[in-house]
Amino acid sequence: MRQKKETRGSNENKIAVKVPLDMAKGVYSNAARIHIRNSEVVVDFVYDLPDDTDMKTLEVVSRINMSFESAEKFLSVFQNAILDHRNMDKK
Repeated sequence: MRQKKETRGSNENKIAVKVPLDMAKGVYSNAARIHIRNSEVVVDFVYDLPDDTDMKTLEVVSRINMSFESAEKFLSVFQNAILDHRNMDKK
């Protein structure tokens, strides 16, 4: 397993994130479907296969299930990370 240690904030919280070797490569996704219920959110990351037929083929490459509360926290963290990256590119 690979391990990454990350320090966040001024209070020096250390978090160790372990990524199993079989997941280290990751998967490629070029689209997503999101299903929301009152208590949960399911995100299907899909690969949109190019084809010449009238029927579009989407292959689910990964599925994430989380509570609605966790999804709200993820949205905030993800949005901040994207904005931070965008602002670094402008410098």
